[in-house]
Amino acid sequence: IYLFKYIHLTRETMLAVRASRMLRAAGTSRQIAARTLSAQLPKSFSSSHRGREAVLTTPKQGIEVLQDPTLNKGTGFTQQEKDRLGVRGLVPPRTQTMDFQARRVMMNLNMCSDNLEKYVFLSSLQDRNETLFFKVLMENFEDLAPIVYTPTVGEACLKHSHIFR
Repeated sequence: IYLFKYIHLTRETMLAVRASRMLRAAGTSRQIAARTLSAQLPKSFSSSHRGREAVLTTPKQGIEVLQDPTLNKGTGFTQQEKDRLGVRGLVPPRTQTMDFQARRVMMNLNMCSDNLEKYVFLSSLQDRNETLFFKVLMENFEDLAPIVYTPTVGEACLKHSHIFR
């Protein structure tokens, strides 16, 4: 089961690389990114566009939203989203941008002592908030590729019993 997680992470890493290349080739167009995102959404989502921002709707409410890493935005939920999704009171009251959250993740990641610890940190981030995980990965791909891919994944496989959560 845990080996599947490593394969899944590698697959997700390849998707991030592909999306990063597409964005660079398209001149980082938000429309291309929105089309790519909506093409990869699970079937339980629906998407509509209001102005420039895509609005995703889901039948999940409250704690279910926070337990779903594809929906969880951490401190990035706006007040309207908190009300609509029923997470007001379940997340901190202050709203932070994805850029601020990504900087905070990188600051915490830089405090990790070795690549295996960084791998465990990034893996737990992916389990909580996939959007933030991929944002951090795409913005810092050259630095993080050795952590989410070989050789660190090989080391994680060898030390599986020590890092299993």
